[in-house]
Amino acid sequence: MGKGVPVRDFSDKDTISALRVAIVHTQWNEEIVKPLVQNCTEELRRIGVRNIAVYEVGGCFELCNAAAVVLEGSAFLDCVVCVGAILKGETSHYEFLSQGVITTLATLSATNQRKVPIVAGILTCEKIEQMTARLKSGTEWAQTGVQMALLRRKVLSASKI
Repeated sequence: MGKGVPVRDFSDKDTISALRVAIVHTQWNEEIVKPLVQNCTEELRRIGVRNIAVYEVGGCFELCNAAAVVLEGSAFLDCVVCVGAILKGETSHYEFLSQGVITTLATLSATNQRKVPIVAGILTCEKIEQMTARLKSGTEWAQTGVQMALLRRKVLSASKI
Protein backbone atom coordinates (compact mmCIF):
# COMPACT_ATOMS: atom_id res chain seq x y z
CA MET A 1 0.00 0.00 0.00
CA GLY A 2 1.07 3.51 -0.70
CA LYS A 3 1.85 6.13 1.85
CA GLY A 4 -1.30 7.51 3.44
CA VAL A 5 -3.54 4.71 2.11
CA PRO A 6 -5.94 3.55 4.83
CA VAL A 7 -6.07 -0.05 5.93
CA ARG A 8 -9.66 -1.22 5.74
CA ASP A 9 -11.25 -4.21 7.46
CA PHE A 10 -13.15 -6.40 5.00
CA SER A 11 -13.22 -9.52 7.19
CA ASP A 12 -17.04 -9.66 7.58
CA LYS A 13 -17.52 -11.76 4.43
CA ASP A 14 -21.16 -12.66 5.14
CA THR A 15 -22.25 -9.03 5.38
CA ILE A 16 -20.08 -7.99 2.45
CA SER A 17 -21.47 -10.72 0.19
CA ALA A 18 -24.98 -9.44 0.92
CA LEU A 19 -24.20 -5.83 -0.01
CA ARG A 20 -25.87 -4.33 -3.07
CA VAL A 21 -23.71 -1.79 -4.87
CA ALA A 22 -24.55 0.30 -7.94
CA ILE A 23 -21.90 1.81 -10.16
CA VAL A 24 -23.08 4.73 -12.28
CA HIS A 25 -20.56 5.90 -14.86
CA THR A 26 -20.24 8.29 -17.75
CA GLN A 27 -19.74 7.67 -21.46
CA TRP A 28 -17.54 10.74 -21.85
CA ASN A 29 -13.78 10.15 -21.66
CA GLU A 30 -14.35 6.44 -22.18
CA GLU A 31 -10.63 5.66 -22.43
CA ILE A 32 -10.32 6.84 -18.81
CA VAL A 33 -13.71 5.86 -17.39
CA LYS A 34 -13.78 2.29 -18.72
CA PRO A 35 -10.64 1.17 -16.81
CA LEU A 36 -11.85 3.01 -13.69
CA VAL A 37 -15.15 1.11 -13.80
CA GLN A 38 -13.34 -2.16 -14.50
CA ASN A 39 -10.99 -1.63 -11.53
CA CYS A 40 -13.93 -0.69 -9.30
CA THR A 41 -15.94 -3.75 -10.33
CA GLU A 42 -12.98 -6.11 -9.95
CA GLU A 43 -12.18 -4.75 -6.49
CA LEU A 44 -15.79 -5.08 -5.34
CA ARG A 45 -15.75 -8.72 -6.45
CA ARG A 46 -12.33 -9.32 -4.85
CA ILE A 47 -13.63 -7.96 -1.55
CA GLY A 48 -16.66 -10.25 -1.82
CA VAL A 49 -19.55 -8.12 -3.09
CA ARG A 50 -21.82 -10.30 -5.22
CA ASN A 51 -24.61 -7.88 -6.13
CA ILE A 52 -23.27 -5.20 -8.48
CA ALA A 53 -25.42 -3.24 -10.92
CA VAL A 54 -23.77 -1.02 -13.52
CA TYR A 55 -25.49 1.94 -15.20
CA GLU A 56 -24.19 4.27 -17.90
CA VAL A 57 -25.09 7.92 -18.48
CA GLY A 58 -23.88 10.60 -20.88
CA GLY A 59 -21.64 12.87 -18.83
CA CYS A 60 -20.79 13.88 -15.29
CA PHE A 61 -23.70 16.29 -14.96
CA GLU A 62 -26.07 13.37 -15.53
CA LEU A 63 -24.45 11.34 -12.74
CA CYS A 64 -26.32 13.42 -10.16
CA ASN A 65 -29.77 12.62 -11.50
CA ALA A 66 -28.84 9.01 -12.21
CA ALA A 67 -27.61 8.48 -8.65
CA ALA A 68 -30.89 9.91 -7.32
CA VAL A 69 -32.95 7.70 -9.63
CA VAL A 70 -30.97 4.57 -8.71
CA LEU A 71 -31.41 5.38 -5.01
CA GLU A 72 -35.14 5.90 -5.40
CA GLY A 73 -35.57 2.80 -7.54
CA SER A 74 -33.90 0.32 -5.18
CA ALA A 75 -35.11 -0.16 -1.63
CA PHE A 76 -32.19 -2.44 -0.78
CA LEU A 77 -29.20 -0.57 -2.19
CA ASP A 78 -26.21 -0.21 0.14
CA CYS A 79 -23.96 2.13 -1.86
CA VAL A 80 -23.66 4.04 -5.13
CA VAL A 81 -20.26 4.62 -6.73
CA CYS A 82 -20.33 7.39 -9.34
CA VAL A 83 -17.47 7.29 -11.83
CA GLY A 84 -16.53 10.00 -14.29
CA ALA A 85 -13.71 12.14 -15.60
CA ILE A 86 -13.73 15.88 -16.22
CA LEU A 87 -10.84 17.21 -18.26
CA LYS A 88 -10.06 20.91 -18.23
CA GLY A 89 -10.58 22.58 -21.56
CA GLU A 90 -10.24 26.13 -22.81
CA THR A 91 -13.37 27.49 -21.10
CA SER A 92 -14.62 27.78 -17.53
CA HIS A 93 -17.00 24.83 -18.12
CA TYR A 94 -14.57 22.57 -16.21
CA GLU A 95 -14.75 24.62 -12.99
CA PHE A 96 -18.54 24.93 -13.02
CA LEU A 97 -19.12 21.29 -13.87
CA SER A 98 -16.60 19.95 -11.33
CA GLN A 99 -17.95 22.10 -8.51
CA GLY A 100 -21.57 21.42 -9.36
CA VAL A 101 -21.23 17.66 -9.68
CA ILE A 102 -19.17 17.13 -6.53
CA THR A 103 -21.41 19.44 -4.47
CA THR A 104 -24.58 17.78 -5.71
CA LEU A 105 -23.31 14.25 -5.07
CA ALA A 106 -22.14 15.24 -1.58
CA THR A 107 -25.54 16.76 -0.83
CA LEU A 108 -27.38 13.73 -2.18
CA SER A 109 -25.19 11.41 -0.13
CA ALA A 110 -25.85 13.32 3.08
CA THR A 111 -29.55 13.95 2.55
CA ASN A 112 -31.04 10.91 0.82
CA GLN A 113 -33.80 9.43 2.93
CA ARG A 114 -32.13 6.06 3.59
CA LYS A 115 -28.63 7.58 4.04
CA VAL A 116 -27.16 5.34 1.35
CA PRO A 117 -23.57 6.50 0.80
CA ILE A 118 -22.55 7.89 -2.56
CA VAL A 119 -18.90 7.75 -3.55
CA ALA A 120 -17.92 10.65 -5.82
CA GLY A 121 -15.40 8.88 -8.03
CA ILE A 122 -14.82 11.84 -10.29
CA LEU A 123 -11.39 12.63 -11.67
CA THR A 124 -10.97 16.37 -12.25
CA CYS A 125 -7.70 16.93 -14.03
CA GLU A 126 -6.05 19.54 -16.20
CA LYS A 127 -4.25 17.05 -18.45
CA ILE A 128 -5.03 13.60 -19.79
CA GLU A 129 -1.70 12.36 -18.39
CA GLN A 130 -2.94 13.19 -14.88
CA MET A 131 -6.00 11.05 -15.53
CA THR A 132 -4.06 8.08 -16.88
CA ALA A 133 -1.84 8.21 -13.78
CA ARG A 134 -4.98 7.73 -11.66
CA LEU A 135 -6.59 4.76 -13.42
CA LYS A 136 -6.30 2.62 -10.27
CA SER A 137 -8.58 5.04 -8.38
CA GLY A 138 -11.53 2.76 -9.15
CA THR A 139 -10.05 0.29 -6.67
CA GLU A 140 -10.00 2.91 -3.91
CA TRP A 141 -13.55 4.02 -4.70
CA ALA A 142 -14.77 0.41 -4.41
CA GLN A 143 -13.08 0.06 -1.03
CA THR A 144 -14.53 3.35 0.18
CA GLY A 145 -18.01 2.31 -0.95
CA VAL A 146 -17.84 -1.01 0.91
CA GLN A 147 -16.41 0.67 4.01
CA MET A 148 -19.25 3.22 4.04
CA ALA A 149 -21.90 0.57 3.36
CA LEU A 150 -20.60 -1.51 6.28
CA LEU A 151 -20.58 1.53 8.54
CA ARG A 152 -24.16 2.36 7.56
CA ARG A 153 -25.33 -1.19 8.24
CA LYS A 154 -23.50 -1.32 11.59
CA VAL A 155 -24.94 1.99 12.81
CA LEU A 156 -28.47 1.24 11.59
CA SER A 157 -28.50 -2.21 13.18
CA ALA A 158 -27.14 -0.84 16.45
CA SER A 159 -29.78 1.90 16.57
CA LYS A 160 -32.55 -0.74 16.53
CA ILE A 161 -31.42 -2.21 19.85
